[in-house]
Amino acid sequence: MDDRMDALEARIARIEQALISRAMLTTPSVLEPRAPKPEAQAAQPRRSAADAERFLGGRILLAVGAVALLLGVSFFLKYAFDNGWIGPSGRVALGLVAGAAFLVGSARLRSLSQPVFAHGLGALGAGILYLSLWAAGNGFHLVPTAASFAGMCVVTALLVLLATRNDSQLMAIWGLIGGFLTPALNAGPQPSVVTLFAYLALLNAALVFVIEKRAWKIIAPVALVFTELYYFLSVGHNGNHVLRDIGFAALYLALFMSGPARRALQGKTLDRSNVTVTILSAISFYAALHLQFYDSERMLLVAAIVALAAAYVFLAVKTQDVARTLFAALALALVTGGIAIAFHGSTVAALWAIEGALLVWTGARAKLQLVQFFGILAFAMALLDVSFIPLAGGRLFANDRFWTLAIFAGSFAAA
Repeated sequence: MDDRMDALEARIARIEQALISRAMLTTPSVLEPRAPKPEAQAAQPRRSAADAERFLGGRILLAVGAVALLLGVSFFLKYAFDNGWIGPSGRVALGLVAGAAFLVGSARLRSLSQPVFAHGLGALGAGILYLSLWAAGNGFHLVPTAASFAGMCVVTALLVLLATRNDSQLMAIWGLIGGFLTPALNAGPQPSVVTLFAYLALLNAALVFVIEKRAWKIIAPVALVFTELYYFLSVGHNGNHVLRDIGFAALYLALFMSGPARRALQGKTLDRSNVTVTILSAISFYAALHLQFYDSERMLLVAAIVALAAAYVFLAVKTQDVARTLFAALALALVTGGIAIAFHGSTVAALWAIEGALLVWTGARAKLQLVQFFGILAFAMALLDVSFIPLAGGRLFANDRFWTLAIFAGSFAAA
């Protein structure tokens, strides 16, 4: 009996050991990743459905409700205006309150992580404020035009401040558009050019300061286009205010070039916005010089062009890579144009040929293919100009074309 009991206990022990071993093989380790449960897999569609429902209710229906409310209020106000319930003063006051309320609501929506509706509501509020101030000054003549102008300046400053605080380029664009529309909306019968130019200088200075450390690519080029459009539509062609007009043109050039020049001198890469502003500002200032001095002070025009080219040469020497090539190209283009203005006849072609040789040599030494290309272009312009030089007195040799071709051949051989 004892032997049987011992055998039975040993058999039970073996069975228990086998069961324990099998359990260890089939049970996953704590360190091993566990397969997702069917319940978790089934919860994913529910979560995506909840997100879609939240998007539909929180954005689409909100937009539909806002538009419906806006349309309802608009129809009510039109009915009230048509029936004389609200006079001009009440309309302006109502517009100012509504515009301010929309701006406050825009800030509230931004704090609730609704940037799309925040931008739309902010733009609507800004537009209502500008139109209300315009109506108060030029529409209903409730306040002087100067007061309307000052109010629009305050709105522009507020929009720029909000754009800076929220790092919103779109809000800055609304402020830019409103700021540049302010002079046009408040133009009197005899607008002051000095006031306009000073306002543009202050506005551009604020915009340049705001975008200095922000990746806002569109602000500076658009501001430059608006500024030059106002400038060339306002400058006088009779030469009575040459110093004033050229002074403001130089100020605009300095404002818009401050960012690209500082960036290039710091060894940073110029982006597309910087390159666009650099080229457009140089063209605009050259056009301003040409407009003021070409008919009356030709040599003064050449001197100013040479001084401008020297400034770009200085920047080219102090910078590297793309900035150096850009500044050098602008300097060369200015010198080439200055030669055509200062001289005439065969002298222009001869100087272009000499310039071409110098550019090819400089480009080869500095390993700048763009400079070499400008040298070849100068040779092409010189050769084209030679073809228009007449044969003086029918002489085959010792005439202007002969000597110009001789200088061209020598310069080309040197290159």
